[in-house]
Amino acid sequence: MARLGLDTVLHRSVLHKDTIYNAIASFRAPRGDGTESVALSVDLNCSDGRFNTHGIAFLLSVVELATRLRIWSKDFVVAVFSRGSVGAEMFMRDYSSALNAKDPHSHPLPRAGLIQQSIHLDLCSTNNGVFSVIAVLFSGVDHHVPNLDILSSILEVARLLRIPMAVWDPVLGAIGATRYPSWVTNGDSDSVGVHGVFQKYQIDAATLKAIARPEDATDELYTLSYDIVKFGVLLEGSLRAINNLLERLHHSVFFFLAIDEMSFVPLSFYLPVVAAIVAGYVIHGVTMWQSLVAPAGGSGAENSEPETKTVVISDGKSVRNATVELRRPIAGLPQVISALGILVAAHVCAIGGVWVLRMLHRTTRFSDVLFIFLHATLSSGLRSLFLRLPPPLDVHSKVLSCLIVAEWSTILMITTMFHFWAGAIPSVVTIPPFILATFALTSAIARSFSRALVLAVAPPSAIAIAAWMAEKRVSVVLSDLWMQQEVHGSWAWHFVAAWWAISMAVSALT
Repeated sequence: MARLGLDTVLHRSVLHKDTIYNAIASFRAPRGDGTESVALSVDLNCSDGRFNTHGIAFLLSVVELATRLRIWSKDFVVAVFSRGSVGAEMFMRDYSSALNAKDPHSHPLPRAGLIQQSIHLDLCSTNNGVFSVIAVLFSGVDHHVPNLDILSSILEVARLLRIPMAVWDPVLGAIGATRYPSWVTNGDSDSVGVHGVFQKYQIDAATLKAIARPEDATDELYTLSYDIVKFGVLLEGSLRAINNLLERLHHSVFFFLAIDEMSFVPLSFYLPVVAAIVAGYVIHGVTMWQSLVAPAGGSGAENSEPETKTVVISDGKSVRNATVELRRPIAGLPQVISALGILVAAHVCAIGGVWVLRMLHRTTRFSDVLFIFLHATLSSGLRSLFLRLPPPLDVHSKVLSCLIVAEWSTILMITTMFHFWAGAIPSVVTIPPFILATFALTSAIARSFSRALVLAVAPPSAIAIAAWMAEKRVSVVLSDLWMQQEVHGSWAWHFVAAWWAISMAVSALT
């Protein structure tokens, strides 16, 4: 790399008395201001111990091509890691902390802008440079995945070049897993390869892995074969797309729903679906509220709406009909204020519980889920107490039910935006049949039907269905969830939270 005119150093670091060397070089952008850079890296050796001949030669060819072009507005940091992710971790530790000057044996790192994107190249699985499919590897849980605009740009360039692409699952580690959507295969929070190391430092990172056709392959992805030049065209197009960014993109995982490896559905398409899912609850909550609104000029039971009812009176000698006037208690300002006070108290208690656990260092990742559980338990418990009050005090329970419906509809929408399928699956299964049953059947049948649907999508039922579909024992599925809780834990807990919201709302409605 030094012969190509790059500022090159041999980075040295020590880990447990073991010395690790990395070759680091930088190329200053001719049209940039030196504040931003893109990292390109390869491993010195493949996972089986072979020298990474194709990867290093390809990286040097790409760097030589880049030095001839005058279009770049971002610097390039080129790295060859001797120990894979371990070497990358040592490099990023010194690069980000600037503590390398305290080590007399370390060389100053080459000067370049702040690394914002990183692409790691893996050509160890090719057949002498010939490949059939390119896998995009990335890691991160939930909204900690790399910027989906970067992944979308790479996949769009591949689509124009007609190169088969696959979004790789770093947990399952099999090409067949690429058929799952990215909300399942978005990896874990720990380092899974070099891209995972960069991702830990808030750098949008991905690995492009070229895979040759196996001898016993039957998947349609392995139909054609391509040479290393095709891989270079893909990399150049991806670098040009990244180079054209005027600023670092805002994190866009909330603005895209990755259905599969070639489909990125924008927010404007799927957000109306989320709104439609909870529309049934909102409409029903408004209907309940309209039946409780107090007339103008007063509030409370003293201004209740009069009703008449014909009753049969028997004095033992004769039977006659009589019309009596009933007064149904209607919600007023005091009832609304008390119900809002109950919800505020539930919020404060839930936030206090989360704060206490944080002070005890007992929770870090699932604070939002814990808040939902605490708040739901408190609000539903207080509502149950109001249900036991005699009329007209039971109107507090009705007002609180309306507010719970509105709030849980909002929580369900937010949960669905963060974890689309975690909220959408139980909502789609539960809400529409419940609304139909409410308007078409009697209240008892609607109540039984809705409760049955809630139980059908309950977490135990979901685990049983997952075990049946995976053809595994329930104990094996539970063991997998426990062993891989860093991978599936957040998604699973938010699914439970969404189901809890639905259960509380259905309970309030019925």
